Amino acid sequence: MRWIAILISVFVLGCESKSTPADSYEVVTTTTMLADMVQELAGPDVKVRSLVPVGADPHLYQPTPADVRDVSRASLVVTNGLGLEGWIDDLVRNAGGKDARVFVATSGIEPLKIDSDIDPHFWFDVSLWSTSTSGVEKQLVELQIAPKDEVEARANAYRSRLKALDTWVKEQVAQLQTSKRVLVTSHDAFHYFGRAYEFEVVGIQGVSTEQEASQRDVMNVIKLIKAREIPAVFAETSVNSGLVDQVSRETDVKVSGPLYSDSLGVKDSGAENYEGMVTTNVTMIVNALGGETQVFTQGLP
Repeated sequence: MRWIAILISVFVLGCESKSTPADSYEVVTTTTMLADMVQELAGPDVKVRSLVPVGADPHLYQPTPADVRDVSRASLVVTNGLGLEGWIDDLVRNAGGKDARVFVATSGIEPLKIDSDIDPHFWFDVSLWSTSTSGVEKQLVELQIAPKDEVEARANAYRSRLKALDTWVKEQVAQLQTSKRVLVTSHDAFHYFGRAYEFEVVGIQGVSTEQEASQRDVMNVIKLIKAREIPAVFAETSVNSGLVDQVSRETDVKVSGPLYSDSLGVKDSGAENYEGMVTTNVTMIVNALGGETQVFTQGLP
């Protein structure tokens, strides 16, 4: 891609005199969720960076010269895969440098298909997220990014917390009658959540935010909301809320959220790590649809 070549040129001309080994990250990830997982497993002393910043959309992200630099120096690049980041292969291929190992976090996970599209949003099923930690753990150990015993201990503790989190989610959604478990969102990101926790999921846009919703799509959602008397629709932090706002106006239902879909939240948002993202989302969903969630306390001091 031409933009990759331009970025590499900028990187080569601009960073030689400014960069030192202290600037480099040992692990680079494509999403904020993966960066959080790697940090949990590797520990606080390992430098980890997400290429896509907090609040940004990984479907539409445009890499920067800093991304080229950091990929070129990393020992490990962890990607989501399943088509989430269509830009990453060219970035890694053309960055050169340290010849980082690239690991796809969804390796071995059977993806969901929505019509003819593969759904990349596997992190909304907490049990699948827990499964994916094993591959990342193996990479960290093999590349000696952190001591083996420490990585294994951290990984086991993290999976224990995720098991408790998965149980908590099931307990909270169990408050809602099955007929009330209808989740209408900006784009089709929550089908793994729907499968795991028995929700019907309706996205106004498709699986990728690169897909545009037709007026027919919008009208079908409006008809569904009116027919089923759905009390809320959900905006998302990393997606323009225009379509959700339109649906809300034409159905007179409230806009709830915004849900954290393709990114964690900013510091002190309560969703700045994966566990907080899940608990925040579930709390907003269940409470907006008529339930009353209990606080998730596992892992708190």
